[in-house]
Amino acid sequence: MSAKPVLKSVSRPAAKPAARPQRSIGTLIGATALVLVVGFAATWFYLKRGERLESERVYSKPREVTLATKDYSMAATFAVRTNGKYAEWAGSNGKVMEDIFKEALMMASPRRLLSPEGMREFQGSVRAAINRRTEAGRVQEVLVTDFLYTSDVN
Repeated sequence: MSAKPVLKSVSRPAAKPAARPQRSIGTLIGATALVLVVGFAATWFYLKRGERLESERVYSKPREVTLATKDYSMAATFAVRTNGKYAEWAGSNGKVMEDIFKEALMMASPRRLLSPEGMREFQGSVRAAINRRTEAGRVQEVLVTDFLYTSDVN
């Protein structure tokens, strides 16, 4: 009889996990830092833009309003001042502001509007009325640039 060969089991060493190269960790850290820097810069520029718009003075397109009664006629041109944030709002709400101005002009005393104090009071009351009837605080000033009064009474 012949001898059977004895099989020996050969154990192989366990495979070591592949080590990540140091370069990929450095790349990851660099990419993270870049994303953070870009994010902070974008936020900073966005906030600065808002501050700039807040401080910007914007005047609406002048609007003319006329009013005639049996005793007198008045014509006035007015514009409103807002900040840069609300420039588009002022343009789109021009008709509403014109109606409010016309109502205030109808209720005002024409003789009082001829004095500087009376005109200042009128401008302040129109500003308050616009802010009350639209969105409070958006109109900073109402400017009457031209004012014409003619009396039909002899």
